[in-house]
Amino acid sequence: MHANLAIHALLIAAFVCCFWLTLRPRLAGMSRVRRWALILTTPYVLLAFMLASPTVFSAFIESVRRLEAVPLALFIILGSGMSSVVCVELARVVVAKARGWDDRVHFSVVGVAWLLFAVVQSVFVYLGREALQPLHGS
Repeated sequence: MHANLAIHALLIAAFVCCFWLTLRPRLAGMSRVRRWALILTTPYVLLAFMLASPTVFSAFIESVRRLEAVPLALFIILGSGMSSVVCVELARVVVAKARGWDDRVHFSVVGVAWLLFAVVQSVFVYLGREALQPLHGS
């Protein structure tokens, strides 16, 4: 058990370090709204990073399989929204044309990414739950 916690701690530390090194130089140039959007998504990203680790993944999949439709939809909507904020910020680091976007364009792209992520996540959750049905006989 202690080895799993150590692995989680190291993975989270590596993620935070990479996230900080990638986005720290850009924080000063961000508007207050973009900065707060990114700050508010960081705990979710850390949690998602932990849940996707091999030591926790099977328990996570089992809990998702048992969720009712409304909580699952809420998690998909929140997760895709927060993922879109982070992905668009990281894309702006890489794509030179995106560096000059104002907040209106930036959050329009976040909105489109949110919708795309929500659809893709919903499809994959549905397919995954259907694939697990014969295994569990429910």
